[in-house]
Amino acid sequence: MSSEKFPALLFCRMTGGFALAALVLFNNGQRGLASNAQQYGQWVQSARAHLQMMEPEKAISDLTEAIKLCPTVYATYQMRAKAYGELNLYEQSVADMTRAISYNKSNIGLYRDRGYLQFKHQHYKEAVADYTKALSLDPNDDISLRARGRAYACLNQYKAAAADYKKSLQFKNKTALRLEIETRGLLGELYVKAKQDEEALREFNYLITNFPDVSKGFYGRAEVYKLQGKAALAKKDLDKAHELDYELDPGLGKIR
Repeated sequence: MSSEKFPALLFCRMTGGFALAALVLFNNGQRGLASNAQQYGQWVQSARAHLQMMEPEKAISDLTEAIKLCPTVYATYQMRAKAYGELNLYEQSVADMTRAISYNKSNIGLYRDRGYLQFKHQHYKEAVADYTKALSLDPNDDISLRARGRAYACLNQYKAAAADYKKSLQFKNKTALRLEIETRGLLGELYVKAKQDEEALREFNYLITNFPDVSKGFYGRAEVYKLQGKAALAKKDLDKAHELDYELDPGLGKIR
């Protein structure tokens, strides 16, 4: 089949992730396929440009027109949800993400995106549910593990949060080093809130041993010592943390 005989094939190659729209139009047997597909692509490209220019209202208008042409493409709803989100229109944003999910139920990224919207608007139980669904699709998704842990923490479910953060440490990626420092620091803080001093000290000591030039471990351990009434040890760790901070940014010495 040539692109001259089947213009949808050419459109598919041109529009990348939104190529599904052309195929839907083709499968629906609509007349004027090439025209509809071209118009859809133009609306989507215009919406992208508006989002880059921080013009979400115009992007929403364009995407609404694109949806009229092809109402079953999940990526269009996903993009419009992002535009609604930039306007803090929670209900509209979540509604579009839900529509996107209805057309692609196995897409882990859609559940993560909706989970983030739920978290952003302090719907923490709903966020946990979305991240849990994402993890049912991929139990090794470290992004969803950390995100669910954060939502659990906001629900004061510190042990559940700590379990997710701890599991996320198993997975390595391009930003593994930074994430390990952040995750172990958060894990230690969760153990402090859960009154699990030994576990908290284990995480902060790990940071101090393996990342001695990073202040996070010293700050965390100082907090544990303070809660244990060990004022001298707490002060020693705080002084070391401040020293490390000053080395990174000498200007901090003028603030304290």
